[in-house]
Amino acid sequence: MRPLIHAAAAQKVVLLTALVLAVAGCEPRDNPGETIGVFQVTGSLDENGCGAAVPALDPINFEVEVRDDYGRGIWVRGDGPIQTGVQLPDGAYRFRYGATVPVIPAQPGYRGCNLQQVELIEVHVTPVDPLAPGGDADGGSGEVNDGDAGTDGGVPERAMELSGISEIQYTPTSTSDCSPLPVVNGGPWAALPCTLRYTLFGTGTGPVPGDDLDGGTPAL
Repeated sequence: MRPLIHAAAAQKVVLLTALVLAVAGCEPRDNPGETIGVFQVTGSLDENGCGAAVPALDPINFEVEVRDDYGRGIWVRGDGPIQTGVQLPDGAYRFRYGATVPVIPAQPGYRGCNLQQVELIEVHVTPVDPLAPGGDADGGSGEVNDGDAGTDGGVPERAMELSGISEIQYTPTSTSDCSPLPVVNGGPWAALPCTLRYTLFGTGTGPVPGDDLDGGTPAL
């Protein structure tokens, strides 16, 4: 039996991304670990395999703080809930967030459709090379202040860059019947499963390591 789907529902979804989009919080908090940097990030859409069903903005812009807690990555978006991740052998940080998105409610003779949304972000965070184009032309350490107002307060800062990818995948849950969703069956989804992919790049500042305050070029 085919489900009766109200046209107003349109079977479209809103990106429930906790990693890229901030979720407002109520209480200030102390975040775990040590800050690596605070970044203004732009994401350029490389792929939208889901089609018109997912309103993928291009570009996306957001601010994020990346922290490290003894090899555990911490991704902080505004006052929203923090997301924890792992540090990979090559030094990149990987973060993963999942949620279930209800799309079509169950009806008599039809079990409904829910999609599993999984967002994966993988980023490298590196100090800006002071000798590179756009770096610190005087060949110094790349510090961007004199220590009066650091990221954590009262520590010298250096210019930093963030680069990486964000992938968001939608997959029908194992108990769902999402056959009405694809375009071939009259729905708005280009395909299922499907993936959105962004290339991320951001600039910001982070603290100079304590053992590198003599002016040398710091390295992570």
